[in-house]
Amino acid sequence: MTDPVTLDGQGSIGDFDEKRAEAAVRELLLAVGE
Repeated sequence: MTDPVTLDGQGSIGDFDEKRAEAAVRELLLAVGE
């Protein structure tokens, strides 16, 4: 897995980061809620 933090001016932080953040938030909420 590559590091999601790539602020090199590349288009890496687009839909990819959005979906990844969404999934991460869901996992965190589930982990905290249980």
